[in-house]
Amino acid sequence: MRKSAARIVLLEAIHPGAKTMLEKEGHQVELLPHSPSGKELDEVLTGASVLGIRSKTQLTAEVLKKHPQLELIGCFCIGTDQVDTRQANQQGIPVFNTGVIGVPLPIEKILLACETAKDNLKPGNLDEVG
Repeated sequence: MRKSAARIVLLEAIHPGAKTMLEKEGHQVELLPHSPSGKELDEVLTGASVLGIRSKTQLTAEVLKKHPQLELIGCFCIGTDQVDTRQANQQGIPVFNTGVIGVPLPIEKILLACETAKDNLKPGNLDEVG
């Protein structure tokens, strides 16, 4: 489990209550209502350790290589097709998916569970995570 505050970026209109809850836990949270791309995405990801996205944000190998500090990516949508999971695996970045659409889930619990699971993973072994 994370022992220090994280810089968490939540994109694509993730509920603002998530920001409030995560900030109460001491995290720095940036919440954007849209899906940035190109230079804006690079700027938003600079210094971020945790990223929460929906289906529009595209995380290519090129984007991931520019942001080796990322520790965790949570996809709050169906699937992970928008993330180059092969590159994320090579960098040791777990990519999680909630698998539930249309059901409000407490994002802070999801991120905590993801971070707890991440502590038990080793880079290069992430293909085993379903």
